[in-house]
Amino acid sequence: MSIFISSCLFFVGASFVVFNSSKKNFDNLIRQPSGDSRDPQFTISGPGLTKIFSRSELMKSKALRSITVKNDPAYGNKQMTYIAIPLSEIFEGVSLDAFPTMSFKCLDGFSGAISMTRILNQDSHGSVAYLAIEAEAKKWPTLKLGKTETAGPFYLIWDNPEKSKIMTEEWPYQLAGFELNNQSLDTLFPHAVPAESISANDSIRRGHSLFMTNCFVCHAFNGDGIGKIGPDLNIPYSPTEYFQFKHFSTLVRDPQNLRKWDQARMPGFSSSALSDDDLKSIWSYFAHMSTKKFRQ
Repeated sequence: MSIFISSCLFFVGASFVVFNSSKKNFDNLIRQPSGDSRDPQFTISGPGLTKIFSRSELMKSKALRSITVKNDPAYGNKQMTYIAIPLSEIFEGVSLDAFPTMSFKCLDGFSGAISMTRILNQDSHGSVAYLAIEAEAKKWPTLKLGKTETAGPFYLIWDNPEKSKIMTEEWPYQLAGFELNNQSLDTLFPHAVPAESISANDSIRRGHSLFMTNCFVCHAFNGDGIGKIGPDLNIPYSPTEYFQFKHFSTLVRDPQNLRKWDQARMPGFSSSALSDDDLKSIWSYFAHMSTKKFRQ
């Protein structure tokens, strides 16, 4: 996966997390490196549900079209053109009412929940999600110089991403598929939830939402989650216990300005991605949760 996706997601009904339902189906896909199969598969799974599409099958779809991405986050914001199918076409016939959460899974094991409403939108007033398909005979460019991995064989891209303010973290590539789950995030990860006494409009609640959607993919919290890229952000210590807010802000805006490390994977978040008020809300959440540490 790329550096940008290593960090986190957008806060309209989504947050990064791994689910266990239909795990076997995805594990079989994840074990295969990108490009290992000449006809890779894309899977939608959940309790009582498994739909598998081969690349060759998808390439025969009448819904295929050419989509040009002006600023492709996987390729350094260069303009790229893809053969793609509307994601809503792939989910046609799938009953989604019983599934409050959806997560994507990638071939390297990376996973995160994503807004079902956003990715299945078909209204031209908003951004429309497409599944870009890499042809075996025409590979996409490699993600890094000197490496062989591309963003394929499947990549979630967006037409008019500015309309719904799509974040870079909503462009997962090297996709294996999507997994549906019938449990809420708060049920799955109760130790990351603020105290019940915190009102719904409190900045702590907003900070929790922002954290879950922008950071939880990489960082565990109170032992919850499976993020392995970064440390747990509440145990043994919260950032509020060893940082001043100005240092936290520096870290989020450009990690290399605080800790210079060539192998660092965390990207910076601009003020358009996370505003100063957003950072203050996340800080409030951290401060609150520092009094609610959970240790098994």
